[in-house]
Amino acid sequence: MDSGRAPYPVSKIDQFEAGVKYRTQGYSAFVTAFLAKTKEGAGFEVTSQTVKENAYKSQGIEAELAASFGDLRLTGGVTLTDAEITSGANTGKTPRRQAKVVYQVSPSYAIGPVEVGGSIIGTTKSYAQDDNVVELPAYTTVNLFANYEVARNLTASLGVNNLFNTLGYTEAEPQGALYVARAINGRSARVSLKYSF
Repeated sequence: MDSGRAPYPVSKIDQFEAGVKYRTQGYSAFVTAFLAKTKEGAGFEVTSQTVKENAYKSQGIEAELAASFGDLRLTGGVTLTDAEITSGANTGKTPRRQAKVVYQVSPSYAIGPVEVGGSIIGTTKSYAQDDNVVELPAYTTVNLFANYEVARNLTASLGVNNLFNTLGYTEAEPQGALYVARAINGRSARVSLKYSF
């Protein structure tokens, strides 16, 4: 797959995937193995004032599971990635912002007009830049929700995102001798009333 058109930078990706799917009543599983080779077209990065033109290879496994036990439902997924830079001064290092493990688990329980649930979403550490000097720490967030069917087609909902106000960094860019980082949103709550027709 190519992205970009001359005279603009062209990136090339060769990707192969193979997987299996299993589904039965109340249970499903999807597992996919992947192998990818990527070559970036030369592009100028404003924040670091550098030209990026790297090649990468990555391999890994994605797994998704879902199961129902009466009124209890559980879904989850995990992606394991082994990625490496294959060109330039950072050959052999891990590409920036690429964690080895990303995961999520989402349980929910319904009883009568009430449904409660949540999700746990996390990532292992990654690196801010391709030189692997600055580390973005691992983090896990917890989200909760509750739905109540007030009447037919009318549902009241309460949701809390990032319940424990976890500080998680998604990227960091150098600006002089310092780094400027972007973090996930802090704790927030939402109340809504939905009518379907």
